[in-house]
Amino acid sequence: MIPDAFGCPYTYWGLGGFKDWKNAPGNHSPFFAPDIQPTLDRGIEAIVVAASPWLVGGR
Repeated sequence: MIPDAFGCPYTYWGLGGFKDWKNAPGNHSPFFAPDIQPTLDRGIEAIVVAASPWLVGGR
């Protein structure tokens, strides 16, 4: 990975939610478009949990 070559910290999150998982297209499909909900809610929750240590002064 490029960040490793420069000694930089990094993270990669893949988010995507579908109401109908059984018929959801793959992520390389031209029809791939996650439903805004629950994707938006799960993404916000993940960011808040990840940032919590800094938001509450833990670091």
